[in-house]
Amino acid sequence: MFYGGRLLANLSFDFDWFNNEVIPLLKINRNAFVVLDRDGETLDAKINDTKQRITAEIGDGNYWITNGKEIENYLSDETISRWLPEEYGYKSEFTNDPNTKFENNISKLSGIIKSSSKTVLSSEIAKYIDEDSLETLDLKKNLTNLIAQIKKWNE
Repeated sequence: MFYGGRLLANLSFDFDWFNNEVIPLLKINRNAFVVLDRDGETLDAKINDTKQRITAEIGDGNYWITNGKEIENYLSDETISRWLPEEYGYKSEFTNDPNTKFENNISKLSGIIKSSSKTVLSSEIAKYIDEDSLETLDLKKNLTNLIAQIKKWNE
């Protein structure tokens, strides 16, 4: 199940406790893994109460809080620097600051980039992601953990 933003406040992994306002996700699938945007302005920013509740309910090893402000911060500078000239003819070094929303990192390019839709941009950028991109922040470690969990569930 995909969720976005404030919807998380309406979800729970506590199978025994729920009310009409909270959706018990373990009824969807007992095997669950949650990826959460950190959202803080710095790496040591306090995680909000909803995210703390969700991580406590789901337990260690079943969640990943992004090292960047949001999942888009895992796009490497090299990936973006390949995407921009190929798709838009923009040839300049790019820094995807991990403590800034991706759309703010590319906002200076608003006159160049045709769409601000994350769906459109992600389909364009995906072609430029390579194995070296896994070295961005803690991406490789977290993907390895996620894959191990899925394999464990499927044994």
